[in-house]
Parts: sequence; C-alpha cells; structure tokens
Amino acid sequence: MQQKGLTTHEAKVLLKQYGPNSFAEKTNYKTLTLILNEIFSLLNILLLFAAGISLYIKHYTDGFLIAGIVVLNAAVSFWQEYKAEQTLHELKHLTPNTVRVMRDGRELAISSESIVPGDLILLETGDKIPADGWVADAFNFEINESALTGESIPVYKKPGEPEHDMVYAGTLVATGRGSISVTATGRNSKFGKIAQTLQSLRETPTPLQTQIKKLAITLAGVGVVLSGIIYVTGVSLGYEAFEMFLTAVSSLVAVVPEGLPSIILITLAVGVKRMAMKKAVVRKLLAIEGLGSVSIICTDKTGTLTRGEMRVSQVYFNGGIHSPREFKNLNAHHAQKIIDVAVVVNTAGLVYKFDHGSVTVLGDTTEGALLIFARELGIDYEIHRNKCKVLDEFSFDQKLKCMSVVCDINGEVEALVKGSPEIIIKSSSRYFDDGRVKTLDHDGKQKLIAAYENLSQKGYRVLGVAYKDRMVHTKKYQREEVESDLICLGFIALSDPIRPEAKAALQIAKRAGIRTVMITGDNQYTAMAV
Repeated sequence: MQQKGLTTHEAKVLLKQYGPNSFAEKTNYKTLTLILNEIFSLLNILLLFAAGISLYIKHYTDGFLIAGIVVLNAAVSFWQEYKAEQTLHELKHLTPNTVRVMRDGRELAISSESIVPGDLILLETGDKIPADGWVADAFNFEINESALTGESIPVYKKPGEPEHDMVYAGTLVATGRGSISVTATGRNSKFGKIAQTLQSLRETPTPLQTQIKKLAITLAGVGVVLSGIIYVTGVSLGYEAFEMFLTAVSSLVAVVPEGLPSIILITLAVGVKRMAMKKAVVRKLLAIEGLGSVSIICTDKTGTLTRGEMRVSQVYFNGGIHSPREFKNLNAHHAQKIIDVAVVVNTAGLVYKFDHGSVTVLGDTTEGALLIFARELGIDYEIHRNKCKVLDEFSFDQKLKCMSVVCDINGEVEALVKGSPEIIIKSSSRYFDDGRVKTLDHDGKQKLIAAYENLSQKGYRVLGVAYKDRMVHTKKYQREEVESDLICLGFIALSDPIRPEAKAALQIAKRAGIRTVMITGDNQYTAMAV
C-alpha cells in the first residue's frame, strides 16, 4: 500500500484522463424542446388545428383565443417544471462535499469531484464514500450499503477478504475508521453505472396523460364523423357545398373543448400550491394527478413508523422476565455474561453531550441501545470492553443472522455470541435455567421458543445471547466452530416507540382508499404487534 498517496502532478494527469468524480446528469430535453413538447401534446394539437380552421374561416376572435389558451397552458407548465429543476439543482449543491486524501505525503481536504483512481482516502464514522475502492486499512470498519442494496444492516470491511474488501460510492461509514485506495470514480463507479441505466429509462405517461390522449382521439374522431355527416346531409338536401363546408368546419371546432386544458391546469396548479405549503417540490404538474392515483404505500418500520430510538425494555433470564431495574439487582455470574455479550459483541459507540448527561449513538441504533442499557446499569462500556482481550471477531452476517467475538476474560478463552433468537436456540446445546446450566432438550427448546415469541408478540425486537466456554487458544478460529455448541443465556427485548403522528397518517391514507404495507426485517410477531 502506498501510504503517501498520489502526488499533485499525478492527480492532475489522472483527472484529465478520467474526468471529475461526478455523475454527468443527463438532461432529457433542452429548453426549446421542453416548450415544444408542452405545446404539441395531442390535445394541444387538436386545439391548434381548431384555431387554424377558425382563422381560415375568418373567425379571428375564436382563433386567437384558442391559440392563446394553448400558449398560456404550455408557458405555465414549462415555468413550473423549470422552477422545480432549479430548486432541485440548488438543493444538490447546497453543501459542498469534501473528503480527506493523502497527497504529496500529507493529508489534505479536497472536493470530492477532484478524486481520481489511485487516491488514498481517509474515512471515519459518518463519512460518505465518494468513490469505489478497495480497503487498504480498517479498524472496526462497517459500511451502510443501503443506498445500493436496500439492506440497512452495516457490512464489515477488512483488507484481504474477497467478499469484504471493497467499498462503493454513495455508501456511508457506519462505524470505525479506515482508508481506501480508489479504483473507480464518477460514471465508472457502480453507483455511476446504475445512474446511467436509470437515465436511459423512458418516462411512462401518467394516468391523466393517458386519459387526455384517449379523450383527444375520441373527440377528433367524433368531430370528423359528425362534420362529415353534416356536410353530406346538407349537400344532399340542396345547400351549397361551400356553405356546408363552413358549417361542417364550424361544428368541428365547436366539438373541441377549448376550456378543458385551462381547467386541468388550474386544478393541478392548486395541487402544486398545496404541496408547496407542505414543503414538497413538484417537478411536473401532472405528478399531482399521479400522486392522487396511488393505491398502495410501502413503508419501512424502523425510523419511519417508529422513532428509530431503540431501548432495552425486558430481559429474559433464568426462566423469568426482568425489567432493566430488576436485572440490575441480579448478581449471578451468568447475568454478568449477558452484559459481556451486550457490550463486547458490539460495534457502536456513545458520544456524551453536556446537556444533562444525554448521549448520542454512533453506529447502529440497536447496538447503541445495548450500550445505553449497560450505562443504566452503572457500567462504563469502554472500561468493560478493555477487560476482555479480543482474539478474533466475526461481524454480523445477514445469512447467519448472528455475530460473535472470541476473547480472553481473566485467562479463560470464551466466545460471546448474539443474534436472532431462532439461530441462537438452534446453535445451542445447553441453556441457563433455574440457576444452573442444563442440557437443551426438546422441552427446553419449546420453553425458550415460547419466551421469545411472547416478547415478539408484544412488539419488541428480540436478540438472543449466548456464550461458549472452555475454548482453546489458537491463532485462527473457524466461525462454524465458534458459533456452535453454545450455552443460551436468554433474550434481550428492545422497543422502538411508535411515532405519535404515524397513526393519524395511516388513518388519512385509509380514508383516501390507500392500502399501507409495512416492510421490516424483524420477525413476523414483532411486525404484527406494530
């Protein structure tokens, strides 16, 4: 690894070669094209045709009035979209994005657009990763890749591990710190390629556009047919052909609803105004009608329907359920083991504020809740962690649904494990109950399953905690061995309060005929309780 990074000269050469580290936003149409698209919609073409006919038969007032309506509608629609685009453009550039890099052997803060392949970028908790790259150095380094994968659980990163040594632009550093060597920037990054794919997608017409198009075709067809019938009937009855032609044309113009575009425009404009009062930017007028056609809303649970502030509410231990205050008074050895698991098998941190001793969680909120739980018990989590010499660790795996740490505690090597209750029970051969460690037989499993299902049905997020004793000190541990033959200690139940405004929002959606679907990674019992 080249710790000094690039030189300024090398960076300039590479910047010319690869271009700035930004996604070249594709403009779907220029101003003139936008205006023409607004004017020459099917209904407007029908109106312009009617205006042309009116002018041809010397009905100048009608002709200019219809043409004026078309131009006014197009101008208002164009201006609305132009203002929305400008607002979005200003929001994107509201705060400059700077990153720390090594240039000429020293640390510099530069614009993210100046990043080039080969740069060595320094990252820490909360930083947004500006480009793709491989991990050069890491310390408790976990990345939130939800922008790419949709999965909110952080992914650990380590140099040298094929599935965990790459990071991608647009993701966030959840915990820890590290450095990356840039391999791809801008349009060549994974996020840039996705952006290019999305830009190539064609816009689909809204339901209102489809209905207006059908109406225009129907009116045009009916108008032409009726005008033809009037002309043929008049001529057959002996009227002059030119006179009947003017009559038929006048009838055709009369069929065209000149006021319809104005009515649609005014209605949508009212909707845009109401949305603006709610601080929502509407890019296109027709999007208002599209929003009105929504029939299903899919929403996340954590942080959307709930506050996203996890707290430990109950602890299942030794066959009974205890509140944090009750658990604090337990002095049993295995009760302390639960604290070990909660604090040591944890990637979060707490930042203490000066306002009345409050804290802010750095990292995953669930992990942070366990540290706050330890703090409420009078335990300094940093001192407690230092008592355990970590020999190896296995970060949370989405497939395995657990995480573990192998550590030396007072000369004894143990594995501390936490994860999904189902997985913890499945991986355990013993459990703590009635004040002693018992073999986990069928009855014991049913007892544990009933306990965690009971907590889940009350709306809690439940974590299983376990440990493995009498392990042998080796240089390399296998995850399958570490996370098997465990002693199940019990369960930690965490709650995330429902947002007070969530119920009212759901009721409004229900009255509007909109079905709401909650999507969550929690088990079905917790989801049903919420």
